[in-house]
Amino acid sequence: MKLNFFKIARRELRGGLKDFQVLILCVALGAFAISTIGSIKRSIEAGLEHQSSEILGGDAVVRLTYRFATDEELNFLKSNSIALSEVTDFRSMAAVLKGDEVTDSTLIQVKGIDQYYPLYGKLKILPAQTRGNVLSKTDGSYGAIVARSLLDRLDIALYDHIRVGNSLFQIRGIIDTEPDAGSNAFSYAPRVIVLNAALKYSGLLAPGSMFETEYRMKLKSLKNLERIREEVSIAFDNRGLRWRDITNPSPSLERFVSRLTSFLLVMALAGLAVGGVGVALTVTSYLEKKRSAIAILKTSGATEFLIFFTYLSVTSFFALIGLILGSIIGSFTIILVGPVAFSNIPLPVRFDFYLEPILQSLYYGFCISLIFAIWPLGRMLGANVATLLSQATELPKFYPSLKYQILVITITLFMVSNFVILSPQPSLSSWAFGGIIISLIMFATVAQLLRFLARLLVKLKFISKKVQFKMAFSSISGPNSETTLTMLAIGLGLSALSTIGQIDYNLRSNINNELSQRSPAFFFIDIQKTQLDEFVVNALNINTVSETSTAPMLRGIISKINGLPASEVAGDHWALSGDRGVSYAQQPPKHNSVIEGSWWSEDYAGEPLISFAKTEADEIGLRIGDKITLNVLGRDFTGTISNFREVNFASMQINFLMIFDTHSLKSIPHSYIATVYLNEDYESKLLRTTANKFPNVTAIPIRQLLTRVSENLETLAIITRWSSSITILTGIIVLIGVAINTEKYRIYEASILKTLGATNTVILQSFTLRSAIIGIGAGFFAIIFGGIASWGIVEFVMNGTFRFDLLSSIIIILMGLTINLIIGLLFSRKPLRMEAASILRKGD
Repeated sequence: MKLNFFKIARRELRGGLKDFQVLILCVALGAFAISTIGSIKRSIEAGLEHQSSEILGGDAVVRLTYRFATDEELNFLKSNSIALSEVTDFRSMAAVLKGDEVTDSTLIQVKGIDQYYPLYGKLKILPAQTRGNVLSKTDGSYGAIVARSLLDRLDIALYDHIRVGNSLFQIRGIIDTEPDAGSNAFSYAPRVIVLNAALKYSGLLAPGSMFETEYRMKLKSLKNLERIREEVSIAFDNRGLRWRDITNPSPSLERFVSRLTSFLLVMALAGLAVGGVGVALTVTSYLEKKRSAIAILKTSGATEFLIFFTYLSVTSFFALIGLILGSIIGSFTIILVGPVAFSNIPLPVRFDFYLEPILQSLYYGFCISLIFAIWPLGRMLGANVATLLSQATELPKFYPSLKYQILVITITLFMVSNFVILSPQPSLSSWAFGGIIISLIMFATVAQLLRFLARLLVKLKFISKKVQFKMAFSSISGPNSETTLTMLAIGLGLSALSTIGQIDYNLRSNINNELSQRSPAFFFIDIQKTQLDEFVVNALNINTVSETSTAPMLRGIISKINGLPASEVAGDHWALSGDRGVSYAQQPPKHNSVIEGSWWSEDYAGEPLISFAKTEADEIGLRIGDKITLNVLGRDFTGTISNFREVNFASMQINFLMIFDTHSLKSIPHSYIATVYLNEDYESKLLRTTANKFPNVTAIPIRQLLTRVSENLETLAIITRWSSSITILTGIIVLIGVAINTEKYRIYEASILKTLGATNTVILQSFTLRSAIIGIGAGFFAIIFGGIASWGIVEFVMNGTFRFDLLSSIIIILMGLTINLIIGLLFSRKPLRMEAASILRKGD
């Protein structure tokens, strides 16, 4: 009779779902997490695509730094568009006046618009009114539309006045919907919208002031987008142009979403890896019941290939059921919950049913299922017929034959490499996957170590005298111990939680303690040269001011390196992402040290020389003598790298990527920046005096900024903790599966102990001790692995100082103890209730 694996597999499926409930739940949870995270990512991407013109403010945008377009440039842009809107954007201060004195002020983000704004979408104002009436000049004051948070910060109301620079504005409306808000979704300052014409006499757009101008184009046809981009690039060559269009409306937002979702997807895959333990457990348990059937197939002439595919098909069928259920539920969950969960987030999100996340979850889930199913199946097929027919005989070895090991490794490498290649953060994904694989190996190793230690401890006299302890350690070291599966089930989830907790603690500790202590109270920008001396005197007159530092400030775009386009040399390095702050100086800054090359003389007046930050220079591949072309205010300056400085950008002092010699940039219009260190109690006084005397100067409150950053980090930590909770929940399901599959051993063990005179209390104590020891062990080693991982990330990736958080570690140990203890006790009731005589009679 010719055997067909498909027919045999179909007969095996008649047994139904009973043996595969744990497998289905484990893979369903993993697929749910991947599908949910993928749907969120796809929904944001779809929102960006659908609202790209609104987010960008036009079909294409030309951005200039610290200057307006010339008449020639304006005419060129108008000739290539059917509508053109000019928008300015910068930080400033909103001051509340009582008479001529400033009583309160706060940082704001100002947007200056013209009569054509917005080209796409609609600016909605509360109370409802036309934009012309709101912003026009009435009774000597222009109008302003503001974010509601500004009213709360300054304790003012509609129709009150605020001073911005030298100009007075009446608040006539509240921003309800800002169509291009997505391009500035993470601003820390309240938005204020006014007319560009109203800013003309504010003193905030003077040469050298820090502002950006955007020229938003509505094109006749999007088919000509690439041609227009090339023509604009040629027309604005060497003038500091930055171009964006609807193909990538918000690069920074897309980068943030991609990085966050990439990390969350790795966390979801960690959950799937734990679910894989459940797959291995289910397959092992199922195959144990099929030992006789496999033996019969072997004696009937069935090939190993046929048997392998028969039972792999059965496992794959039930895995697909779980994967399909989990992925579809995840996608529909986002459609139902997403609009509420994302209602207060200024992101363009378009929730819908997307096929890509479902296929992604099915693919990765199926790969994990195969990896963890092939291993126990290979072990079973490696046994001979006699071993299979003897139900009391354990399988002789843990490892399957080499061909199955190679198959598992091949599928693993294929899945991991595929994920890494497609990930926007390949290095992050590589390290995360490496961490998952190493953690699984280490927890399996630790489990064997724990069993070895238990065998040693049970021989000690003071242990052997305590019946409960002897029984607990004997069970842990015994052949039917659940130690390895328990370690794998909850260890990885607790390790992920431990890593997240330690990183979050270190980041927020660094911000709230170190940075807060060494950071200045304020960064002041847009100080004009004629104001500098008076500004410093004014600051020093405030009580408790301990230090002030000033520096000339220009911003420019690195356009070329050694005559080649900078992007060709440095790729996507952050130094090229937008304009960079630069300065000039006669001497090296006190907190920087020249570590390579030499500084120029104080009276140097030759070709431009540059001092470059050493770390960033190494990342880009720069050397002494290389030439950097910097575009400042539409003019190119090419300088030669004279030296490298050691720069710590986390020091909260005035630092620059590049410093030029004094002769090269001094004649270019620019302003100054300053830092002021003083006691928190006197900050409001310094703000008031500065606002009264220097209305054009903008103060950036560092303590408030650090607080907002800390709050955002806490939000991200909550998101990642919720993601890791899926891993822990999957681990709990695996533990339940372990308890169900090892229940017969506990029943038999309890029956033997009862026969020897042990009471239910003693037996329960031994079960409790066993669960507690394994749970504490899982939590303890999760702390060790999580601590090592977080130490590496904080010290080498974030260049910070690692501090161990004891509190979160205690919580992790308690979680490991509690989870394992509760599940262990829940499944101890049946062994304690069963009659010993009936159980032992069956065993005979």
